[in-house]
Parts: sequence; C-alpha cells; structure tokens
Amino acid sequence: MSIYPLSLRHDICMLYLCSE
Repeated sequence: MSIYPLSLRHDICMLYLCSE
C-alpha cells in the first residue's frame, strides 16, 4: 500500500480495480 506513490496506485486502480 504505502510503498507505492499515489499516482502509481491510481494507475493500478484504473487498470485493475476500477476496471471491474
């Protein structure tokens, strides 16, 4: 969680989490 920057986490969200 905290290991990744917010911007990167946002990209991951859009690519994986928010994708569904």
